[in-house]
Amino acid sequence: MSRNFVSVVPFALPGIVAFFASAAPAHAQVMDFNDLSTGQTLSTYTENGITLAANDLISTFDTATGAASTTGAYFHAISPPNSLPSGTSFTFSKGGTAFDLLSIDILQGGGAPVEYIASNGKTVFFATTGIKTFGSDFASITSFQQITTANRTSRVLIDDVTLGAATTFTPEPSTLAFLLTGGVSAGLALRRRRK
Repeated sequence: MSRNFVSVVPFALPGIVAFFASAAPAHAQVMDFNDLSTGQTLSTYTENGITLAANDLISTFDTATGAASTTGAYFHAISPPNSLPSGTSFTFSKGGTAFDLLSIDILQGGGAPVEYIASNGKTVFFATTGIKTFGSDFASITSFQQITTANRTSRVLIDDVTLGAATTFTPEPSTLAFLLTGGVSAGLALRRRRK
């Protein structure tokens, strides 16, 4: 390691540490539906301060367990007669408190993309299953909706809805690399001025 690089580290390190401390997620809240027994049908449910509510009179949701779920129970979105008409929606909120939507585990998409709309108007579509993460577009929101984008004959299954304190999203790797490069560059500039 060159001597110049080692002497730059003390200048860059405090800024880098402060950045990571501010970007680290606070204690996350997870709605995992594990408190529900299999086959319950509800129009609203609250767990860990997170509320899930159907947005119309015919929409309900129920719970089940299965091999696809890593934690036990998961949420089935249903609307009689066991299908989801296009436009069916469910709202997740924390009683008006702002939060960041960090991730959702989509276990089954029902054959069409699943749309999520944040209270700030930002939208994202997921056409595949798996744990889906949300970035800064879903930071500091007060609610979000899960919306059916097409008529389906199979259910949308989700689990582990994870929320963090407002504005706790983790920046993308390219952003981190840019900031680290800037910190090192600033340290080098200070070092050169002192000589």
